[in-house]
Amino acid sequence: MRYLRIISIFLAAASTIAVLVWIVAQNLVPSGIFEAHWRPDASSALIGPVVPEARLLPLGISDDGMPYRSLVEEPVNFDVRLPSTFDTATVSVTVAGEPKIVELGGLASRATWTNDLRPGSNAIIDGLNWTAVRANGLTLYERRPDFKTVDDFLSNLPTAGVAVYRADVSSLVKIPGYAPAKTAQTYKTAFRGAASLKVYLNNEPLDFTFRTQDVNRHAGADGFTATATLNGSRIARAQLSDDGNDGADGKLSGLRDLRLYTDQPISGVVRIDLPAPDDIVFRETATKQRKFVFSSRFYAADNVGYLKDPAAFSLVSNGRRLYATTTHPEAFQTLAVGGQKLAIDDLNKPFTVSTNDDIRAGGLVAISSPYGDLRLETAGLFAFAKDNFFNPDPAPVTWETDVDKDGIDYILTSYVPPSRRGDWRTMSATFDLAKLSVVSRAANFTISVPGIGLQQKELRISAIDVTLKRAPLTKDGLWPAIVKMWRSVTGQQKEFVNSLTN
Repeated sequence: MRYLRIISIFLAAASTIAVLVWIVAQNLVPSGIFEAHWRPDASSALIGPVVPEARLLPLGISDDGMPYRSLVEEPVNFDVRLPSTFDTATVSVTVAGEPKIVELGGLASRATWTNDLRPGSNAIIDGLNWTAVRANGLTLYERRPDFKTVDDFLSNLPTAGVAVYRADVSSLVKIPGYAPAKTAQTYKTAFRGAASLKVYLNNEPLDFTFRTQDVNRHAGADGFTATATLNGSRIARAQLSDDGNDGADGKLSGLRDLRLYTDQPISGVVRIDLPAPDDIVFRETATKQRKFVFSSRFYAADNVGYLKDPAAFSLVSNGRRLYATTTHPEAFQTLAVGGQKLAIDDLNKPFTVSTNDDIRAGGLVAISSPYGDLRLETAGLFAFAKDNFFNPDPAPVTWETDVDKDGIDYILTSYVPPSRRGDWRTMSATFDLAKLSVVSRAANFTISVPGIGLQQKELRISAIDVTLKRAPLTKDGLWPAIVKMWRSVTGQQKEFVNSLTN
């Protein structure tokens, strides 16, 4: 009997040890490769639900027996819990349906909800019967075989008929007859929150002074760091600290200047990133630079508490569709967009208008508001005035692009068509986790289908598969990894070392 008791104790101990070893192996992933899977008819331990639920239709079954959820509004998101620290995440999504463009994104900043978007599926490019040449991760589609190589095309970039999709050729842009300004100009069109600008320079120093104010409408500190990069290399940075008020009392701070500049003249297209929270308003912009544009997004600020009366503002854009949203009923208004009127009379609803006719006729559309307090978005650029506008990129391919009507003869893209199996296609994108926001051991990813509601189509999602990778654990690295896992499990370490703090 005593032997049976000893054997029972031994077996119980062995089982406990086996479970602990399994838990450690599952969390440490000694091989450095871990796979997670989500299906619409079953929950996943590591991939969270696709949300918001209201943007999806109930579970369906395709003719080939595949369970799916249909996306009818965009975007949708899902979290991926990381068992340990990884270097990359490859996200694969299996879909069916007819939307023109589908993209995959990884959340880079939770403060500004900025996603690093990658090509997923592009029916416009897939439908081309054009010549294609490939090199260095880029593909050139040509209506006629005018260029034998991508390098030949880039060295002799045509002045018309060129479109791009997720490809940057801004370093090749030249503006004939351009001369730097001798004096600075101050622009009083106020904008709010995060913004990204592109600036054209021709043997002149970069010099921008933004007059800022913290409106303190949301709790939390509001400091941020502005950066300027040229061809991917940082050339300048400037930091704006919090005003000392991290409450949500609505008290306006004093005006403070944020100056971003270089000592030496430079040439090229510079990117300025202002990852400001929404509590920061840029009241004025002073610069000698003549040509600068805002990429994709312009949050026109209100003047509550700053000016006695609302101030009108105007912009120009080359976007083929404009989306306008407000979060305050006081900002309900009628926006003038070219010769059209766009009524904005609901909260948190993106009102939209096509600007295709204006863009095809004159290249730009004028936008004017009597009040501001609007989030404006487009698949294109904004500028304070026509004289400031320049196009650092050829026309972007959007879901509304018509290659014939738009006179497009060449498309340069980083897009790789997805693999196909019957009606289903599998899109994939690999993300550097060091450049994503990883909070509480989770990264967030998005599926974006621009214009899906206006197209009156749906995207069927049948599978999400994620492959996490890093170098295999070595003997010397095993104990530090166990310590890090323990600190994460016990709450002593909320984020991995490679994550951003937002």
